Amino acid sequence: MNFGLKKRFEIQEDGTIVARAGVQTNCSGIAAVRICITSTEGTGIVFSLSQKEFNNERLDDLVVSGKAIPEAYKTAVFKGAQDAYEESGLSKGIQFELIEALVHPIDARELRFIEVGKTAVNGWVEHRRCIR
Repeated sequence: MNFGLKKRFEIQEDGTIVARAGVQTNCSGIAAVRICITSTEGTGIVFSLSQKEFNNERLDDLVVSGKAIPEAYKTAVFKGAQDAYEESGLSKGIQFELIEALVHPIDARELRFIEVGKTAVNGWVEHRRCIR
């Protein structure tokens, strides 16, 4: 896979979102996640980890699901998502479900996982604004 040429934000046919950050050819790290975001009636952002296994096209051979994602990377994704939510000015709440993540044994970086959390929420907000 040529990671650097992939889109940073994509909505998949099944409604999940794939967000990516970084370029694998340098030392700044890479990250990618598959998530699901839905609107909620309340306010704020609620985080959860998926218990599902997806058998469709994988992000890479280094993808791990739900609870198997290392804690530091889960926390980083949620921090980025929280930051983006707070900056978005949304008045409704969202449910942010982390389904799976690309965790490269050498190139994974917390900073990139923060970035993909932000990319996912910002992309979702922009997409929702475009379809209204």
